[in-house]
Amino acid sequence: MPDITLIPVPTDGYMSSAPAVMTQLYYPSSSPMSLEVQNGWLDNDNMKSTWSVKREHIRPGSCSGAKMVGLTGNLDYLQSIATPNNQSVGAYIPIPGASLSFQLPFNATLVLFTWQMVITNDSPYLSSVSANATELQMYIDGLPKKSQSRAVPDSTDNSPGSAAPPDVYDRQKKRERIWSGHHMMSSTDGTSLLDAGWHSAYIGIFNVAPAARVRIRNFKCMYWR
Repeated sequence: MPDITLIPVPTDGYMSSAPAVMTQLYYPSSSPMSLEVQNGWLDNDNMKSTWSVKREHIRPGSCSGAKMVGLTGNLDYLQSIATPNNQSVGAYIPIPGASLSFQLPFNATLVLFTWQMVITNDSPYLSSVSANATELQMYIDGLPKKSQSRAVPDSTDNSPGSAAPPDVYDRQKKRERIWSGHHMMSSTDGTSLLDAGWHSAYIGIFNVAPAARVRIRNFKCMYWR
């Protein structure tokens, strides 16, 4: 925005009036013709070359923000509550502690999600259940991010070579999965990736094992203007 040109321009001998003063103080217009343009319209054209913007000049939350959720306990998901097909609508159930809604106060050009979680199941080796008995999938605004998915293999053993009796499932800790993941949305040309307003993100679980257990450390969202 260039310098403000008041209309009418005050000069020596000019007799002012209440309407004229009001116009000079507040007259919304795309042209800088009143002091109203100082209300959020000042930019680099109005800044002295010897003055620089410092951290204390920026209002907290005007350029970035973040939100985090988590869970301290374990969550168990039984086969009976799952759909039989991971392509079915609602097959992936949002996991508490790995789900959040967040409001962007501005259009964001960089958004970063991170999460840490541990998951296992009690699907045995050599069972009729698929090798990917439990699956995890990330969603943003209800849409899956196909690059952010994990499969949890059968995690117990009752095979003839197992150290446990035939009717006991031997838990295999080496088959547990720790997922420390991240998903970044970035723009190199200033294009908004997520518009201002409410959004949602979560990790969903699909499970056809008899039971799956999840422990969430945290799920974070960070965004920048």
